[in-house]
Amino acid sequence: IYLARGKEKDALQAAKKALQINPRYGPGHLLLARLYRKKGDTSRALSHYNTYLSHGAQDETPALEFALEFLTEKRYNIVTQIAAHMADARRLPLLAQVLLASRRYEDALSVFQKYLEMLSPQERAIYEDISLIAPPEEIASYRAISDEDVDAFLNAFWIRKDPFGTTGGSQRRAEHYRRVWHARTFFGRYKYPFDQRGEIYIRYGEPDYRSTWREPNASIPIPVQRIQEKLAFQLYGRPGTTATYTGPVFPVRIALRNVESNLPLEEDDGTLGLRGWKPVTAGNDFSSVPWEVWIYPDINHGIEVVFTDEMHTNIFGYAPVPTIDREDAYDVASRGSPLRFLRLMNDFSPASQVAAAAAKKPERYDTSDLDPLNFYYEALSFRGKNGKTDLQINIGLPIDEVAISTDPDTTVVVERRIALVDDQNREAKRLREDVAIPLPPGLRGKSLIARDRIDIPLSPGEYDLAVQMWRIHTNRLGNYREKVRLHDFSGDSLMLSDLQIAQHIEEPTSVPQNQTDTLTARDKWRITTSPSRTFFPGTPIFVYFEIYNLTRDTFGQTRYEVAFAVAPEKGRELASQPRIRRRDGELITVQYEQTGRELWIADYVELDIGRVEPGRYRLLMTVKDLNSAQTATREGIFRISKR
Repeated sequence: IYLARGKEKDALQAAKKALQINPRYGPGHLLLARLYRKKGDTSRALSHYNTYLSHGAQDETPALEFALEFLTEKRYNIVTQIAAHMADARRLPLLAQVLLASRRYEDALSVFQKYLEMLSPQERAIYEDISLIAPPEEIASYRAISDEDVDAFLNAFWIRKDPFGTTGGSQRRAEHYRRVWHARTFFGRYKYPFDQRGEIYIRYGEPDYRSTWREPNASIPIPVQRIQEKLAFQLYGRPGTTATYTGPVFPVRIALRNVESNLPLEEDDGTLGLRGWKPVTAGNDFSSVPWEVWIYPDINHGIEVVFTDEMHTNIFGYAPVPTIDREDAYDVASRGSPLRFLRLMNDFSPASQVAAAAAKKPERYDTSDLDPLNFYYEALSFRGKNGKTDLQINIGLPIDEVAISTDPDTTVVVERRIALVDDQNREAKRLREDVAIPLPPGLRGKSLIARDRIDIPLSPGEYDLAVQMWRIHTNRLGNYREKVRLHDFSGDSLMLSDLQIAQHIEEPTSVPQNQTDTLTARDKWRITTSPSRTFFPGTPIFVYFEIYNLTRDTFGQTRYEVAFAVAPEKGRELASQPRIRRRDGELITVQYEQTGRELWIADYVELDIGRVEPGRYRLLMTVKDLNSAQTATREGIFRISKR
């Protein structure tokens, strides 16, 4: 009662007195929480909200509303504290969004899905609906599939929508659930499931600029100003470009009694528009309806979406096309074609702008807040076990890329993600690991590389590969995607693996006997990888390779011939005839013959390619089985760089 009457001092005394009698009295803690919240004392308010929740609060809505304030401000530590004390299922979307902000996408999706399981089928269907973000053909497919195929369809859909291809669709799907939750929470209180603001929010997320009739936003980013000026010129001509718009550029309904100007439209720079419809400029808001304006500069060359509450019911829809009275018709006719003016108003109305934008780009996932983290990688295929192909991914992360000037000389952590998706949009493999990168004194500024290697056994075929490195707790992220073909080495004809072009390879190291069965042939060599495949003139190039399915002669011996050549990446002329350095250091010709007894050969060569100009080159390797006359070839790309 005291708080409702504005008697905060009396309310504070009453609450403290009640808690002296019963320290566990929930309403007393809730009252103190609201009082401290009103005063801006966050820490005390949080303490009392948590105590209120800990003592079995029957209604957790006040605490939820408190958490929503901090969620909007992205103060996730406070949101976590409040949600941790809640028992209500409504805590789950809060926790999911904290995880999402931390880029823990799989965990965020799992929490969201746990929340969805607690909803009614009707409510859950709102979250799963993709009609606002999918192209028409996918919407039609979605509506036509049977219930038992829905999960598989949605999994494939979200994998395709994965912005970096490394989370199995979790990243985009969790964000979609977040947007639907936001629309239901903030735009669905007066219309089920939400008004048209919710539709736009689900499509495009948070706008780059937002202004409302309650809180006009005078802080206008330059890209937004350009969109406003362009639209103002199209609607109002040159006079429109001189105004500062703190609200809609598109005209909204006004109260005629508030407009005293009788100047012609093109001369009245204070009241642009029509008699009953005007834009909102700095110092001139004559609107008679609540409004909101959202601007997305990167959608369809920039769109302004204006919402108005025409019936004053707290339900916002697209601002309507203005109607013209007799005086407006006379003014418009005196300045040009009324039909052209009406066409302009229709073309630039919010409904038309959204329809045109959605036809080209039905949804947006913004990654513009990220800074690039450059790294190198290569993907190589070798024969694996049991008919599988071993995909070997070598990563090179420049120390100077991952280090930040403010870092102490210590260890930083980089999240490494690798994912492969088959041609049916089914996830074949997904790996995530935190990799520690040491930064001891003296390592920076020396162009050093942190190396990593990952081996993945897969069925032969074509895959979409995504490799990602993220310096955790920063916005620095690097991501590469490509189609890879994993060769089928299960046949019995002569075959050659991919060529691993390396910085250095040494003789086989001693391997404990109990580990030999778990190692690949490549593990028996000490290979210094070169994922960038960049070398300086005059430096040797090491090449590791595996030959499969050699044949033996009548004496049980294999005989094969190996040849190398170097050519420009986009040319056929040979750039050089490389020479091979033998184990004893002697340089021999580009071609050599070998004998042995093994049908599967794992070997390497050191090549001296001579002096070639900087550029990109192809290394071609040819193997000929002299017993069967079969031939196999493979090539790899490398680059010669200036020192």
